[in-house]
Parts: sequence; C-alpha cells; structure tokens
Amino acid sequence: MVPGKMFRRFWLPTLFLCLATLPASAQPGYQGGGSFHVQCPTATLLHPGGTGTGNSTPATSEAQYNGPVSRSVTKDPSGQYSFASSTNPNGLTFIDHGGAIKCQEISGGDGMMTEVDGNQTYMFSFGPLSGLNSIQNGQPGTQFPSVFNNPYCAGPTYVNGQPNPNYGTGECNSGTSPDGAVGVMAAPSIGVDAAAIMNTGVLNGNIPAPLMAFDEDDEFFLTLTNVGMIMRPDLFEQHTVHFHGYPNASSFYDGVPDASLAINIGGSFTYYYVAPDADTYFWHCHITPPEHLQMGMVGQLFVRPRQNRPQDKANLLQSLAGCLGNSTDGPARGLPSVLGHQSDIRTACNPATDILCSVPIPVADTGATHN
Repeated sequence: MVPGKMFRRFWLPTLFLCLATLPASAQPGYQGGGSFHVQCPTATLLHPGGTGTGNSTPATSEAQYNGPVSRSVTKDPSGQYSFASSTNPNGLTFIDHGGAIKCQEISGGDGMMTEVDGNQTYMFSFGPLSGLNSIQNGQPGTQFPSVFNNPYCAGPTYVNGQPNPNYGTGECNSGTSPDGAVGVMAAPSIGVDAAAIMNTGVLNGNIPAPLMAFDEDDEFFLTLTNVGMIMRPDLFEQHTVHFHGYPNASSFYDGVPDASLAINIGGSFTYYYVAPDADTYFWHCHITPPEHLQMGMVGQLFVRPRQNRPQDKANLLQSLAGCLGNSTDGPARGLPSVLGHQSDIRTACNPATDILCSVPIPVADTGATHN
C-alpha cells in the first residue's frame, strides 16, 4: 500500500479518535454548546411572577389555591412579563388557576442494568441531568427554576469521574447546588457546558427512567439531550419523549416523530406541557417504540391535584372549606371569607353526585395545618 494511503486509511482516523477521547481536564475552558441547550424560563405569560401568580420560587408558588382568578399581563419592551397597569394597560387577559413553572433535564442514550444475581444487562435508557441529589434520595428530579438554573455542584467530579469545571467557583462551592441542571454554567458565563452533559449523561441511563412529578396547572419544561449510544457506535438512534395518554394540547410536543420531531445525537430539545388533569401516567421514547420501550426507555409521571396545594402552615379545614361560596357560612363556622376547594366546581367534592364524597369537610376544626 502507498504510504500516503496507509496514513489516510489507518493513522488519520486513529489520530482523530485519540483526540476525541482526551479527558475534560485537558480541554481549555468551556466547550461550545453546539446544538446542546438547557432551558428553563423564570417567567411566562401564564406565570409572569409576582405575588399571587403561582410564580417560580418555592416560597410563593405553593400558595393556597383559592379558585380561578382573572388576570392581565403584558410584555414590556425588554421582554419581561408584568401585570397590566395604568402605565402599561395593554395586557393579555387570562384565567389563572395557580400552579408554577417546573423544569427537568434528561439524557437519551444507553446504560447498564445490574440484575439481582449481579449480572449486568445492556439497555437503551434515559438518564437524569437535573435534580440528581433529589433522585438519589428517592424524590423526583423536577425542580423550580430557582433551583434548576444553577450549575450542578454536588462535588468536584461528574458521575463518570471527570472533573467538574464549575466546582470551586463563586456559585458552585461544596453543596451549593446539588439539584442544579448539568450543563448550566456558573455566572457570568453564557452558553452551555456540553462536556458536562456528555460526562454525566453517557452510559448513565436508568431503569425505570427518571421520575417526573409536577402539579396540576403547572407549566413543565422538559429538556432532552441525545448523548448517543457509546456501547453501540454503529447505531445512530434518535430519541423523543411521549407522555402516554396525556392530554397534550399540541402535537408538536407529543413526541410521536410522524407528527412532531425527533432528536438526533448531539442535539437537545425542550418539550413544553401544561398540566390540565391530575393523574398518573407513564412516558417513553416513541422511536421504534417496541424496541426502545423493551430496551428500557420508559418512566413514570405524576401530576398532583391542585387540592394538594394548600399554603404551608395553613389550616387544612380553611383550605378545604373557605366560605363555601357564600357570605354567611364561612363566618358562622369561624372561617375566613375566602374561597376554598369546596367553593370551586373544579375541585369540589359533591356528596350528591359522588358516593365517595359523603363527608368532604371535617365536622370540627382540629387545628391541623399543612406542613
């Protein structure tokens, strides 16, 4: 073989492979995100922020649900959402049912499952890229933006042992953001740390897939990044997320590739959902479903009902009853003149039509509070 052809056919690909496998510590600075991204807005039209809107911070987003409220919001020249006022009267009027903004990040790739006898089985799988500390403690990886939009800082290394370049910076010291999203860079940097996503997501799939849990009326932003099949480099599998049986308003986010889209290796996509109905669902990849589901790309989804959302430390009887929709019942029972769950037809439990609602409200106020 001619020496030049031998170099091109054998040594040149080998050189590229060696360069591609350099450890993260040898790569100067942050890597360009390319088509990777991590997305979690802090305000939307439905949840513009501010008191009483079910905004995106844990302290206020779990405020007691007192029934639908008509609100008006507007977008100022800077792109921020705020309530309409005398100086900014042109707002969008909508019905606010409470809720909040929740976000989660997952990877689509492969992993190894350990059987009860110790043997490991290869699988296609989704892996967690946000809320890792919560997941390790048996909780969902779904987070408020105030938690999600921080770099993952549980330790100086990622899951695969590669160094975490964010660790030790002002916003990423020990224990500061163990539930932050992988790939989010510490301020004031701009962009996505693609190396962090790959170092954490590759061969880190779980069975079942990461648990998702949010509340009725929430807006949910789910970012999926396809990190590829490192154990099967011959496969160029696309991935999607399909909420099975979920009443999604838009086929664009439904995850069925025929009606929406699929995510290629090296790409990210953020799905958007509004939680209209409380229920339990499951979610899965909709690329060649029989194969990808059987190989492990399936997980659980919980949408909690709005009546589970009383204000912290609030009196439970008052949260349920309120004034029962009239001006005499509430004060007569020592309750405030506010609407409770039984005052709203969307949350009320009616004994006349539902045999399971024989006593929807406790007979006496025992002083029990939500904690």
